[in-house]
Amino acid sequence: MNTRHIFYAGILLAAMSTEVLGQTYEDALRFNRNDLTGTARSQAMAGAFGSVGADLTSMAINPAGMALYRATELGLSLGVNVVKTESSTWANKAEDDRVKVPFSQMGVAFSFGLQRENTKGLVGSNFFLGYNRVADFSNNQIFRDPYSLNSLLDYFCTDEQKQAAMTGDLAYNAYLTNDTTFSNGDQLTYNVWEELVDGLLNPNFRIDEDGSGLVNLERKVEEDGSKGDFAIGYAANISQKFFIGGSLNVQSLRYEQTVTHSELFEGYTVNPNDPTSFVYRSYLKQSGAGLNFKLGFICRPVNALRVGVAITSPTFFVIDEKYHANITNDAQRKNYRTDEFEYEYKYRTPSRLVASISGILGSVGMISFDYELVNHKNSKFKEKDNDYDMNNWYDVYLSSLSSFDNLNDFMKHDALKASSTFRIGAELSVLKPFYLRGGYRMTTSPLKSDYYVKKPKDYAISGGIGFRYSNFFVDLSFVESVKKSDAWVLPDSAEGYIYEDNMPAYLTSHSHNGVVTIGFRF
Repeated sequence: MNTRHIFYAGILLAAMSTEVLGQTYEDALRFNRNDLTGTARSQAMAGAFGSVGADLTSMAINPAGMALYRATELGLSLGVNVVKTESSTWANKAEDDRVKVPFSQMGVAFSFGLQRENTKGLVGSNFFLGYNRVADFSNNQIFRDPYSLNSLLDYFCTDEQKQAAMTGDLAYNAYLTNDTTFSNGDQLTYNVWEELVDGLLNPNFRIDEDGSGLVNLERKVEEDGSKGDFAIGYAANISQKFFIGGSLNVQSLRYEQTVTHSELFEGYTVNPNDPTSFVYRSYLKQSGAGLNFKLGFICRPVNALRVGVAITSPTFFVIDEKYHANITNDAQRKNYRTDEFEYEYKYRTPSRLVASISGILGSVGMISFDYELVNHKNSKFKEKDNDYDMNNWYDVYLSSLSSFDNLNDFMKHDALKASSTFRIGAELSVLKPFYLRGGYRMTTSPLKSDYYVKKPKDYAISGGIGFRYSNFFVDLSFVESVKKSDAWVLPDSAEGYIYEDNMPAYLTSHSHNGVVTIGFRF
C-alpha cells in the first residue's frame, strides 16, 4: 500500500471534518496550539525568552524568569493581526483574508526588592499575575473547483451520516438524496446528481465535452476564537545564581467555525423541478476552560550566561460543543435546518518541556535560544459524566460520541507524534535608550508522514524596536508567520467519490501581526 492510499485510509478512519459533531485529531491539535504571542519585546525576539527573564511573557514560558525582576512592573500589549490564506485545489486558486485587533497581553510583577544584606539563600521574592493570549484561531479560507467530479451530497449518503439523523436526514428532506431498492433487496442511498459520476441511474444526466455534468463548487470556512492563559505565581531569587518560579494557570478556550458550501450542477435535466444547486451552512462552537501548572528553573553560573528549563503540566479542559446546520436548494427554495446539538466532554493536552540558553553581551545586547517539545500523541479525550436517557435517540447518539477509546488509540499509535519548536532571538543596544530586536521560530509537524500529501510548514520571522527610559518603556514588534498544510474541501469518506479527484487542497496562510507594549516600572 503506497503512502497516498495509507493517507486516504487514515483520514477515513480518523473522522472527516470538524464541521460535523464529533471529535477528530484536528480538534486535539487546535486545543494543544500555542502561537508566538506575548509582549512586543518577546515577539520581536521570536519568543526565545525561556532563560532571559524579566519580561511579562516569562510567566507563559518559564515562570522562573519572573524572579529576575528587581522592580515592580506593569505592562499592557495590544496588536493588529491580518491573516491572508491562499488555497490551491488542483489548478484552481482562491484567497481570503481577515483582520483582527486582539488583546495580546496584560500583567504585573510585584517585586519586593533585593535583600542586599543577603548574599546567599533567598535574595528576592516576586509575585506575579497576568494574561497572555497564547493562540489565535482567526482565519478565513475559500476553496473553488468549477470542474469537480464529486459532490458533498455523496457524504450525506454515508451510513455514518444517516444513522446520526443529522446532515443525512437534512439532505434527504431537502430532496437532494434519495433511496432505491434493487430486486435482490439491497438498498442504496444516492445523491440526485449521482449520474454525473457514472451515468447509471438516469441516462438524461450526462457529462458533455464542454464540462456540463460537472459540479461548480465553492466552500468558505470562517474561523474565529482564541486561547488565553491567566497565570498567578511566585518566583524566588536564590543567591543571584538560581531562579525558581511556579504558577497556577487557568486557560480559556473559544473556537467558532462557520462553513458555507455551495454547489451548482452544470448538467442536463429533463424535469425543471429537479434541484440544480444548493447551499449548505454549518456552525460549530467549542468553548471551555482548563487548568495547568508551570514550574521553571534558571541557572546563572556567570553573568554572561543563563540556562533554563521549564515544564508545563497537561491542561485539563472541560469543553462545551454546539453544532447546527441548514441547507437550501434552488428548486424548493426552502430552508431545512437541524436542531442545535450540544454536549460536553473532557480533554487533556500533552505536557510541554522548554529548554533554553542565553548569552548576555554586557551593554551591547543579548542572544537567546529556546527548544520546546510537545508530544501530541499523549492528547486524550474523555467522556464527561452525563446522565443520558437511553430511550431518547438524541441521547443515545451523544452517548456514542462520548466513547473516545478508538480516537485516543488512533491519535497515539497512528496519526500524531512529538513536535519540536526552535526559537532564536537577539537584542542589540544600538543607541541607548533604543534597542533593535529580531528572531526566527520554526515548528515541526505533529502529524506522521502518512497523514499529509505535501509536507506541512510552520515558521515565523520577527523584528522590532524598543525605547526604555527611566521607569517607562514602549516596544513595537512585527511578526510574519507562514503556515502551509493540507485541507479537505470534501470529507474523504463517501463511497460515491471518485477518489483520485478528491485530493486535499493545499493552504498557505500568511499572518502579519503587529504589537505595541507600554509599561512602567516602580
